[in-house]
This record gives sequence, C-alpha cells and structure tokens, in this order.
Amino acid sequence: MHRRDDRVPRRVRWTAVLVAALVLGPGTVAAHAVWSDRRPLTAGVTSTGSLGAAASWTGSWSAWKPLLPGRSSDTAALRVSATGSGDTLRWRVNAAASVSAALAPYVSTQVFVGACGTGTPLPAGGYAPAGGYALGASVDLCLRVTLDPNAPSTTQAIALTPQITITVDQATS
Repeated sequence: MHRRDDRVPRRVRWTAVLVAALVLGPGTVAAHAVWSDRRPLTAGVTSTGSLGAAASWTGSWSAWKPLLPGRSSDTAALRVSATGSGDTLRWRVNAAASVSAALAPYVSTQVFVGACGTGTPLPAGGYAPAGGYALGASVDLCLRVTLDPNAPSTTQAIALTPQITITVDQATS
C-alpha cells in the first residue's frame, strides 16, 4: 500500500519562515527604535517659596463699646499683609472669630474685608481677588460682634474678650 504524503514540502516551509522574518523583522526593529529615542534635558535649579503674615491694628481703636442686646460693636481695621519669596506666589486671607464659651450662644461675630457693615463679608473659604493677592499687598479686615436681642440678663457684666485668628494661605487659582 502506498501512502500519500500530505505534508507541506520542507523547502516551502523554510521559504515561508524566511519571508516572514524578512518582512516582520526590520519593521519591528524600526518601530522599537522610534519608541526608545532619548534626549537629556537640563532642568536647572528650582526652590520652594516662603509665605509669612503680619497683622496690625490701624486707626484709633482701643476698646470695645459696651454691648447692649441687639447692638453691635466694631473694631478698627486690622491690616493683614503677606511677606515671602517666590515670583508667582499668591495668597488669600481667612479669619475665624470666637468669644468666651459663656457668651457664645448669645454673641455672633462677623469678619468683613474692608469696613464693618459696608465691606464684603469674609466667606468661609477665605477671600482673595481673582488670582490672589501678590506678595507685599495688604488687606484690611474688621470684626463685628453682636449681642443677641434676646440675651438673658445673666450675660450682664461678663467680660467679652473676642479673639480673631488670621490665616494666610497660598492661593492656587
């Protein structure tokens, strides 16, 4: 019995392997060379900036006016400025006011940018003009303290010592 050989001849197989190597080989090497191109870059020297704050009372203010129920008392302007280093450093101001725990339920505080009552109320996230304040710029703040109209008579003669905490943060927008 004679058996028929259905296999691909050896010469055809080797020719196919050689053609595949010639077609695919150089293309793969060329693509690899394009993706592995490197060039050194000199970045130069960089450093971080610094940010500091200064605050001082301006105008003639020495003490709080006596508070009566439903009335307010305002401070003079508190001038806040930032110092530091950095060419593009910008800042915003934030403030938090508080009173003694005994009076906290009956006393409200509000900080204004500019004059009390006519300035801009300081928002919870801080205040800065678009782009932030530049180093060396200053902003005036005012603190208003108001006694609730329904404050009990037990609040009489309790020392009201408001505190204001100023924070200067880097503005990122």
